Amino acid sequence: PEAVVSTQSTGAQHITYVHQHSTHPPREVEPLDPELMKRYIMACKKKDPIIPEDLTEYIVATYVELRKNAREDPRNATFTSARNLLAVLRLATALARLRFVEVVERDDIDEANRLMEMSKASLVEDEQTTRRTRPVDLIYGIIRDLQKDGATTVKYDDARGRCIAKGFNSDQFGECIDEYERLNIWHVNAARTRITFIQ
Repeated sequence: PEAVVSTQSTGAQHITYVHQHSTHPPREVEPLDPELMKRYIMACKKKDPIIPEDLTEYIVATYVELRKNAREDPRNATFTSARNLLAVLRLATALARLRFVEVVERDDIDEANRLMEMSKASLVEDEQTTRRTRPVDLIYGIIRDLQKDGATTVKYDDARGRCIAKGFNSDQFGECIDEYERLNIWHVNAARTRITFIQ
């Protein structure tokens, strides 16, 4: 993708400049003073914005719409659950803190939803990206294919056995399980006997 090529090109130019001049290239924008940033963050943490009741209906409506879109979009490899709603509320509250306000506003909710959607979009499988070739992503596809007739649960040992049979090792399987659990795609029970996809 163009964005990846652009990032790689910029990195190469930076390294070349440092090698030639033994110093970093001149900055286009001067960074903020670290002490100033530290004081700003500390001040933000003192704020505890509330979510007003008149935003409740709007929050619920946007959440329902997100779930609907997630189910209808065949490219969507993620699920929208109550955890996503909690993440949106936390993001919106954080955005309000950054502005030193006492009340979360509708714009905060909209921006939080946008950030969540952009985050989930990065998980969409794309044959033109190298991400698809990562072992953890290939293993995810194998486990997902083990779902039968719309079932949301897969036996842990069955999934592990299938992945080992496909040429992956135990470490790669464990890495996949942990990564996609962090991404809120599935949950593994404490006994590690079941993988439950979150809906």
